[in-house]
Formats: sequence, C-alpha cells, structure tokens
Amino acid sequence: MESILDEYSDRAFSKELYESIKWWEKRRIYFNILVGISGLIHLVLSLPHLAIKEIIGVFIVIFVYGFFVNMCYCFGWASDILKAYYYKTPTFGDYRSLFFGLGLIFSMLTTFWLTIVI
Repeated sequence: MESILDEYSDRAFSKELYESIKWWEKRRIYFNILVGISGLIHLVLSLPHLAIKEIIGVFIVIFVYGFFVNMCYCFGWASDILKAYYYKTPTFGDYRSLFFGLGLIFSMLTTFWLTIVI
C-alpha cells in the first residue's frame, strides 16, 4: 500500500495517509460490534417465531449485509485519501471522529430498521 501512496506524493504525505487508514482500521472492530448488537437485539426477539428454513436464510442475509457494511466502512479512509489526492490538502484529521460517529449511528439505525422490515 505504501508504494502506491508514494507514487503520487512525498514521504510525509504518504505517512499521513497511512495514519488515516490506521486510525479507521483501529475502530473497525468497535463499529462491527455495535452494528452487530443493533441487529442482534431484534434477531434474538424474532428467532422463536421463525421456521428452520427462515433461520438459515436470515444468517445468509446477515453475512452478506455484514460484508457490505464493512465495504461501506472503507469509505471513511478512502474519503481521506481522495480528499488529499484531489484537493492537495491534508486528510480530515479532527473530523474523523465526527464522520465515524455519524456513520456508526446511520449504520446502527439502518441495521435496526432492516431487521424490522425483513
């Protein structure tokens, strides 16, 4: 990854982008746990009402949804890199926590909403 970043910028700038990715990836486990809990609450309440075939389908949907939620999580550090590359400015820095929090709340609400709808 570092060689790709070095191709477009100097060493100091590459270090800042690396730090951005590191910042986001350190928080991914907390993100996954909290989003998972928001779906698990409703899943546990609805499991007694599901047939065996439905339970298998639910777990397939959970796996696919988890994959896509994590792909969307990558937009956090990807937006840092794109901003730095196209606007030639430092990464988001202080705003990362805000973006993380807003993304977490949106993901938890979406997850909870989907468990109700489905």
